[in-house]
Amino acid sequence: MSLFEKIELEAIEPQETEDIPQSSRKWTDETFVVEYPWSKKLIAIFFSLLFLPMFQAFTEEGLFAFEVIVAVIFVIAVWYLSDLILTRTITFSPHKIVKNGYFSQTEIRTDELIMDVNEQNIRFFHATEKNHRESVKIRRYMVAADDCADILKYAADIYHVTGKRKTGTAATGKKGTSSLALVEYHKAVSSYRMTLACLVIFSLIALFTAGFSDKFYGLAPGIPAFPVRLLCIALTISVFFLQKRLASTGDVKSKGALLEVRLKQADRSSFICAGAANGVALLGLLLFLLFGNLFDFYLFLLVGVLYFYDFYPRFSQWELAVRDSAPAPSEAVSVPRRRSLQVSLVLMGALAVTSYGESKHYVYANRKDCVDDWGDGKDCQQAPAGSSHYGSSHYYYGPRYGSVGGRAIRSVGVGTISRSGFGSLGSFHASFGG
Repeated sequence: MSLFEKIELEAIEPQETEDIPQSSRKWTDETFVVEYPWSKKLIAIFFSLLFLPMFQAFTEEGLFAFEVIVAVIFVIAVWYLSDLILTRTITFSPHKIVKNGYFSQTEIRTDELIMDVNEQNIRFFHATEKNHRESVKIRRYMVAADDCADILKYAADIYHVTGKRKTGTAATGKKGTSSLALVEYHKAVSSYRMTLACLVIFSLIALFTAGFSDKFYGLAPGIPAFPVRLLCIALTISVFFLQKRLASTGDVKSKGALLEVRLKQADRSSFICAGAANGVALLGLLLFLLFGNLFDFYLFLLVGVLYFYDFYPRFSQWELAVRDSAPAPSEAVSVPRRRSLQVSLVLMGALAVTSYGESKHYVYANRKDCVDDWGDGKDCQQAPAGSSHYGSSHYYYGPRYGSVGGRAIRSVGVGTISRSGFGSLGSFHASFGG
C-alpha cells in the first residue's frame, strides 16, 4: 500500500438507545400528552426522606465542612424534587411543546427544535442546546417506557428530529434561524456564565471566613441587624423588577433602531441581569461580614442563584432583535412566567421574621462560668432545647454581646436569640451564627 494512498473510512451509524423500545405508531397531526404519575412522585419523595438521617448525622458532627456540604446537597435535592413533584403533564403538538406545572408553564416552539437523548432524560431545546430557559425536559424514569418510545417517534414524524445517540445533540433544524442571532446569543451566554465566577468568589470568601475563624461574630455586631436586613431585602426585591424590565422583549427590540444597536442592547441587558443577580449574593456576603451570621449569606446567595437562573438569556429575544418587522401571530414568543419574586418573598419574609428583635449573647458551657465572668446569675439563662448555638440545651446564654461590667473570659462563643416569638425559626437562625 502506497504511503499516500487514500483510505476510505466506513461511516459508523449512531447506536440506537438500547433501553427505549421502538414505537411502530405513525403520527400525523395529533396532540400527544405525557403525565408524571403521583405513584412515581411518592416513590421519589420516599427515597429522598431516607437520606434525612444521614444529613442529620453530618450536621451533628459539628464540622463546618459537613455543614456546607449538607446545605449544598439540600438545595440541589429540593430543586430536583420540585421539578418532579410540580410537573403535571407535557403536551406535544405540531407547533409547540408545553410543560404544565402546578404553578408555572413552559412553552417552546417546534420550528427550530433540537432533541437531546440520554439514559436519564429526553430534552427539547429551541434553536440551540445552550438555550436552557427555552427547553423542556422529560425525565424518562417518570414516564412509561412505551411513552418514551412514542415521544421519540412523535419527534421523528412531526418535528423531523431524531435522537439516536445516548449522549449529545442528535439533530437540529436551523432552516429559519438567523446565524447572526445564534452567534450573538452564544456570545451573550458566554459572558453571562462568566459572571458565575463572582458567585464562586463570594462563596469562598464567606466559607473561608467562617471556616478558619472559630469565633467570627461579625465586624459590626453592635449595629442593629434588623433595619440593615430590611434595607437589603428591599434592594433584593427591587433587583427583581430591574431584571424583569431589562429582560422584557419590548426593551430588546426598539422600533427604528439599527440592527447593531438592538443586538448591543440585548447583550447589555443580559449582562446587567447577571450583574444584578451577583449583587444580591454580595448583599448576603455584606450581611455576613457585618453580623457574622452565615444564614444571611446562604439565603441571599440562594435568591441570587434563583435570579441568575430565572433571567438566563432566552434565544427568542435575539430572534426578535434581528427581525425588521414584528413576528407573525403564529411565531409569537411565549415568555415563561417568572417565579423568582414569589420564592424570594417567602425566603426574605422568613429572614425578616427570624431577625426581628434578635440580639447576640455570650454562650457558656455551664452556668458557673457565666456567673464567674459577670458576678450575677440573673443574666445567665439556660438555652431552650434545640435552640443552643452549639446544638445542645445544656449551654447557657449570658449577657448581651459587648456588655460592660464584666469580661467574657470563659465564653465559648456568641449566639443569637430571637425575641419575636418564633422560637424554632429563631433557633435555626442562631445555629448559623458563625
